[in-house]
Amino acid sequence: MISDREDGWVNHARGLERIFALRGPKQMSSLPCVMILEQTRTTMIFAAIILRKPTILARPEWKTEPWVHHPERIDPGKLLFDILSDCPELFVLRDQAMSEVDDGKRAEIVRDLYEKARSILKDLEEWGLSWAADSSTACTEVPAPPSTPTILDDDGNPSPAWSTIFEYQSLMQCAGATMYNGALILVVQFVIGLEVLIHGECKDESLLERLYTAGMIICRSVDYHMHYSHTLGGDQSAFFLLFPLRMAHEAVGESEPAVGLWLRGVLEDITSNGRGTWKSARSLLDIRM
Repeated sequence: MISDREDGWVNHARGLERIFALRGPKQMSSLPCVMILEQTRTTMIFAAIILRKPTILARPEWKTEPWVHHPERIDPGKLLFDILSDCPELFVLRDQAMSEVDDGKRAEIVRDLYEKARSILKDLEEWGLSWAADSSTACTEVPAPPSTPTILDDDGNPSPAWSTIFEYQSLMQCAGATMYNGALILVVQFVIGLEVLIHGECKDESLLERLYTAGMIICRSVDYHMHYSHTLGGDQSAFFLLFPLRMAHEAVGESEPAVGLWLRGVLEDITSNGRGTWKSARSLLDIRM
């Protein structure tokens, strides 16, 4: 997945998906193949979203058959990516709706799309409740480091954007939390866009609050992830943070310039300071979603 081109990973991911498709889900059920699939699903799903292309990973057989001989590997992370794999179709259908010249057909597609987006959001919410109920995923809060970006409070005084950051029990738990909140931002934004399209405004104000909250959770998890991905996970762990960072920038970074600048700095760190060899990181925020 490492490429000399900043967008090279996108084509590599689609090529890898094509190889998987030729093999079929049943041929991906050996332990080495399952492990490869688990490590690359994020990349293939994100590439499909960027290119507005469907992905085989959304098909029921690709969510079940590779794991048929290894049910012990079906964990919360696997189930989260099952939900995330449904997201590329949202963008495919939205493009179809926008290109439909018949107003009646377009309205019908948009209504169906809204129901689908709401269904994915419900799946995410249920996953989040299950994750929160698991005591093993609990994290603690510690004082934020000096590198925390500074914003103006309600009185116009400079203060840290967040006073504490999250400490997790493992890098896997941190990755699960950031990936979940990144997916939540993606789908909530999509739902808000459809509400504006259908009603002329977003009638559910709680959705806007959820965007900001999810973005802040990602930001407050970055320090832990960056520290432990450098010491334990290396390049690949750094890559798993890119999607959440991209979504956090949309949820928080665009409304809080100091936070946006800080997020860009994290991406630059991943690109060039030994945190990974992902040349895509620097240009990630320029990708249209």
